[in-house]
Amino acid sequence: MRESLTLKNVQGNQADIASTLNQLGNIYSDSGKLESAVDFYKQAAENYAQLGDKRYEGVTRSNIADSLIPLQRYDEARRELQRAIACKQDGGHPAEPWKTWNILSELEQAMDNPTAAHAA
Repeated sequence: MRESLTLKNVQGNQADIASTLNQLGNIYSDSGKLESAVDFYKQAAENYAQLGDKRYEGVTRSNIADSLIPLQRYDEARRELQRAIACKQDGGHPAEPWKTWNILSELEQAMDNPTAAHAA
């Protein structure tokens, strides 16, 4: 996958680069290497932001938050979720906003706030 990223960097297709960075984040997240996952997700989110692709920026920021919660970096997770919600606001069903709200619920549960978790 890193070789793919190198090749995409040479080709210069920013959308492909962002997608590959997000996939690298997924791989690291799935293997429990959450700090590395967060780093890749952040790079992907910035690329999507530069491209003006709010849908995938929102998806990627949700991924960031989902990786930050087990690291107990709750304030950062909340900021990422707020940005994800804003990005997905006008995206309708394809943006899958319920996934972001579910992660917000998980954040509130981790912070021992059941009322806010239920509201999310």
